[in-house]
Amino acid sequence: MTVERKPFWARCGACGHCWVAAYTPMPALTFARVVGKARCPMCGGRAFVAKQDDGALREGQGAEA
Repeated sequence: MTVERKPFWARCGACGHCWVAAYTPMPALTFARVVGKARCPMCGGRAFVAKQDDGALREGQGAEA
């Protein structure tokens, strides 16, 4: 039996780029460490917001979401 992995999407606060910051499920401490060190792959910015809506991808809404 395999566990379904869900992407945890992030949106950069500086440039608006969306990317997968981590996949869940994973242990909470590991998730905190991975997401806490995440940087935008486009501009290197550290400030980002989660792009989740009960697990649904919201990337198509763009930077204004």
